[in-house]
Formats: sequence, structure tokens, C-alpha cells
Amino acid sequence: MAQNEYDLLFLGGGTGGYVAAIRAAQLGMRVGVVEKDLVGGTCVHRGCIPAKALLKAASVATTVKKAEEFGVKVKDIEFNYPQAMKRSRDVVDQNYKGIQFLFKKHKIDTIQGWGTL
Repeated sequence: MAQNEYDLLFLGGGTGGYVAAIRAAQLGMRVGVVEKDLVGGTCVHRGCIPAKALLKAASVATTVKKAEEFGVKVKDIEFNYPQAMKRSRDVVDQNYKGIQFLFKKHKIDTIQGWGTL
């Protein structure tokens, strides 16, 4: 098995891990991230980001429902849940691709697995 040497090795690629890894690499360190799933963690893939995208859809629907208060008449409003879910997944994918781009740009290694100290 090949061995790599790192200045910093992060256990977990969640929000704290991937942001710190990118910053360390920007400062010139050789960085690796051990991650059992996808870099970005729960927040990016299943928590904060998709939830906020869905909340935005609900917020837009609420604003449209109140449009008449502002002199804008809207005949029919229909909430398309599958489309809202698709947009949420698209936002997640865009965020994940951004993280992958930054890892590649800064030559950060992602090691699939589980680590302990």
C-alpha cells in the first residue's frame, strides 16, 4: 500500500473539515481528508443546504400568496413539490461540485474510509 505524507490530515470532511482543509492547502500545506461518505458531510448533502433550498421554495410560495397585498394579482398558485425537491438536489450537487473543484485545485487528497486517533 502506498504511503502519503501530509502536513495535516483531517478526520471527517464535513463543513469544518473541508473548509479547514482548503484553507490549510491555500497556506501551502500538504493536506488529506479521511471521509467515510461524501466530502461536505451531513450539512451539504442531507441537512442544512437541501433544507434551506426547500425553505426558499416555501418562502417564494408564501410571498406569491400575499402578492395581492402589494397590488399584484395572481390567479392560481400551485406548489410543485417534485420540482422543489429537484431544485434542492441541484443546489446540493452544485455545492458538492464546488467542493470537489476546490479540492482538486488545491491538491487535497480524499481518502475514503474511517479514521481514529
